Amino acid sequence: MSTKIKVMNYLVKVSYKPRCGRYLFPASFPNLNLSMFFSRNLIYLLIVSCFGYACQYEQLSPVSDCSSSNLSISVVGDIQGANCGVSNGGFQVEATGGDGVYEFAIDDSFQTSGQFSNLSAGTYEVMVSDGNNCTSTVLVSIQNVDGINISLDVDDTGCGSTNGSIIVNATGGETPYTFKLNDASAVSNNTFNNLAAGEYTITATDNVGCVITQTVTLTTGVSYNATIDNIISSNCATSNCHGGNVSPNLSSLSNIQQNAGRIKAQTGSGSMPPSGKLSQTQIDAIACWVDDGAQNN
Repeated sequence: MSTKIKVMNYLVKVSYKPRCGRYLFPASFPNLNLSMFFSRNLIYLLIVSCFGYACQYEQLSPVSDCSSSNLSISVVGDIQGANCGVSNGGFQVEATGGDGVYEFAIDDSFQTSGQFSNLSAGTYEVMVSDGNNCTSTVLVSIQNVDGINISLDVDDTGCGSTNGSIIVNATGGETPYTFKLNDASAVSNNTFNNLAAGEYTITATDNVGCVITQTVTLTTGVSYNATIDNIISSNCATSNCHGGNVSPNLSSLSNIQQNAGRIKAQTGSGSMPPSGKLSQTQIDAIACWVDDGAQNN
């Protein structure tokens, strides 16, 4: 039996046979920790004999550095609007700059065609994935051709605060309008304040019952370029630590992104950097940036 696991910057295949696996990996096999087998980005072949059985893992291929990928996705041609309450809208997207075969998806259902049809009015996030598993996204809005349409103005929340806001701008259809945030009751006020970071769904309805929805993500607004890069390079990616002598090397954004969860956990616990705990403001900034998706922003 075998599985593939991404460890640091490698895709690793782990093979085992039941009796050996039981003794070598007492925890459930899919969750085993391979960090003990790695040292300074070198991967060794390990063979352990157990009652005539053997376990082994091997390096397969380096995981692609998607931070340098030129993959992009865009809408081709006109977007077909939808009639109120009818799923007859659609659009086509295309991808450029990536490698291999492109696959496109809405709601994680991938297809090789960039054509999407039978859609109701609303905003859709379309993702493309290439042969290196690099991804890019684009937001596409299908308008109600005979009813209400909306656009959103958003303000970030700030790190550790609930200062986010969403203003819903409605046009078309028949007034008055009502607005709903997630599963809350519909209200006539088009402004939602005191919001924490996270994903929100706005539903707007006009006087004749025509409905349109749009999903938006509020972030903390913490910037890698303005804040996180300096914290990591000054405290962690130093010459005697994660600047090259200790794995993982955190001198590049791609490695920082791949280890973002680990960085958040270890800086939060105070075990990183070993030279001394970061300030609470720095720890919070790293946590907020990671929770926002560890973006290149």
